[in-house]
Amino acid sequence: AFNSISFAARRAVRFATVHGSASTQPATVADIKTQALSNITGIDTSVIAVAVTWTPDNHPGSTVQVQVTFPFLPILAPIHSSALSLQSTSKQIITQ
Repeated sequence: AFNSISFAARRAVRFATVHGSASTQPATVADIKTQALSNITGIDTSVIAVAVTWTPDNHPGSTVQVQVTFPFLPILAPIHSSALSLQSTSKQIITQ
């Protein structure tokens, strides 16, 4: 599960870096979330949270960050009574 959300965060942030405000098709938060969720395999995407932030904005040279969070409940070896929060964050500089 962690590998899947980590991969999704990296792919979504890469998408965002080339779809900044100078791009012919600037990405919205919804576009970036869709990219993240489309790269997740083997887990239920309906419970995954995706957060996108730009610092300071989505212009080239700014930073974009994508954070993917998944509430993981171990099945085979219950180690906690509630779900563990698996989280992966990826950050890059916008190029377009």
